[in-house]
Amino acid sequence: LEVGSARFAAVLGRDREVYGTERSRDVLSWLRPPGFGFVLPSGAYIVARPRHPDGAWLGPVVARRDYEAFALLSAVLRELDGRGGGPVEMILPAGAPPAISGIAHQLGFEDLGPTTLMVKNVD
Repeated sequence: LEVGSARFAAVLGRDREVYGTERSRDVLSWLRPPGFGFVLPSGAYIVARPRHPDGAWLGPVVARRDYEAFALLSAVLRELDGRGGGPVEMILPAGAPPAISGIAHQLGFEDLGPTTLMVKNVD
């Protein structure tokens, strides 16, 4: 996924549609190396970011169809394996489609229990 390309613009448009806000600066920062992402012609996309001290954080994963989510997760996991592996973490928000959890399990992810996101000083 090349920053500045038509596909990148499509990702930003899809991101605004899903999240309801302008996050282009965030998406750009997540894609800077060693972060990376994949995008499908439909505009579905995934981002992988480094996890300290090793491994990766996945997300967001934005896809309208289950097969798109499966293809994106499979591609990013193959890429991460090629980069040496390590732990891979993904947080599924409470409103995530149930199918994404099933796809994640199919690809080897395990549930670690409920998660609470806490923030401070957010406008």
